[in-house]
Amino acid sequence: MDDPGALVVHDTGLGWRNAPGQTTDRPRGSRVWQFNLFHRPVRLRLSGIERRVEAPAGMWFAPGQAQWYRGADGGFTDDWLGCSGPLRGLLTRHGVPVGTPFPIGNAAAVEACLHALARELDERQPFADEAIVDLLRGLVRLLGRGLQRTAGRDPRTQAILRLRDTLRERCSEGWTVARMAAEAGLGAHRFAVLYRRSTGSTPLHDLTWFRLRRAQELLKTGTTVAATARACGFTDPLYFSRVFRRWMGMPPSGVAGR
Repeated sequence: MDDPGALVVHDTGLGWRNAPGQTTDRPRGSRVWQFNLFHRPVRLRLSGIERRVEAPAGMWFAPGQAQWYRGADGGFTDDWLGCSGPLRGLLTRHGVPVGTPFPIGNAAAVEACLHALARELDERQPFADEAIVDLLRGLVRLLGRGLQRTAGRDPRTQAILRLRDTLRERCSEGWTVARMAAEAGLGAHRFAVLYRRSTGSTPLHDLTWFRLRRAQELLKTGTTVAATARACGFTDPLYFSRVFRRWMGMPPSGVAGR
């Protein structure tokens, strides 16, 4: 796990207007990570090959990566930030590519996050460093979610997301990973890989969470702990109680008594 305290945002730029013909050309790149949110089509040169990229689009330049881009249809506008720290693992876990452009499926939310980052940098309120790191991690999460909207056209991703909805609705059933994979029409190994890539979680983690959330609802209605355990797919009430306490921070009886 990356140390979030080692992540640092150095500066941001919002609504930068680039005149027609203006070209950013940094053969040696930057010493820090750079993220660009392009609001209009641009031309990017990667590994010596120039390509058009439609907007809205994002791009993470790794430290030292050459940067070359300009407007595809005249000038263009972009937002950007520069940061340092153990970012690669964070991006990888959220399925966000490095060194290649990608579509932004939720540009308004990403732009709002960048504005919030800029405010924290400018105002330097108490605990600003913590807030900035939280926002940077939130930005990566937003980018990953936006990419999932695009990936949602993939039939395999659609099958994974349908299965996740099924797990939520039928969490009391005796699910195994093999059964989940069969439900999604995938082999067990491929299913596990695609599930994590599509949701950022694992199928058994999600199943447990859905069961415990259902258990909370039942306990609040006065259902006994034993009956709640059975109704949520747990055959052993003692095991259910241990899992519930570990995940929810209190015993099931604590919820029932509220």
